[in-house]
Amino acid sequence: MTVVEKLVKDWRRRLQTECADQNQKTLESTIVWLLGEDRDRYETMSADQLEIAEQAMDYRYRILQQRYLGVPPKQHITA
Repeated sequence: MTVVEKLVKDWRRRLQTECADQNQKTLESTIVWLLGEDRDRYETMSADQLEIAEQAMDYRYRILQQRYLGVPPKQHITA
């Protein structure tokens, strides 16, 4: 299993648990967004770099979860 496959599997499991009210398309889109466009970069990262990247994904996910997931569209607009 590649690093990317493991990340996708871990995020899919986490999102299915924490965001059970979201549809599958939203969950998969969230995974794509969290991992970014250049997925190949994960395969060449050192253990320390990968840990930092995972922390960054977790941080972005928490912001997404707190501010956007399950929030009606009109509440997304900030003053």
